[in-house]
Amino acid sequence: MTKVLLSFLTFITLSVSNLSAQVVEVSIKLLDSENQEPLIGATIQINEINQGTVTDMDGIGLFSNLLVGSYRFEFSFVGYEKKTQLYQ
Repeated sequence: MTKVLLSFLTFITLSVSNLSAQVVEVSIKLLDSENQEPLIGATIQINEINQGTVTDMDGIGLFSNLLVGSYRFEFSFVGYEKKTQLYQ
């Protein structure tokens, strides 16, 4: 049975790195929705700008130097259903 990632995306942290260029850093922590364990090696994609990352040992994926705007994040992990979420 494929797990549904209801609480796949737990935290998104935005910090402004450079106000003049409006660049942000996005940190995303992915946890299993049932046991709250970090998802190590999960893939996070932003298809509109062709960027992606893989989560670390704590389930955290990081995107640096993103321009401020709306992004559709796609989350995938083996044995789980893909999830897409829009963040502005």
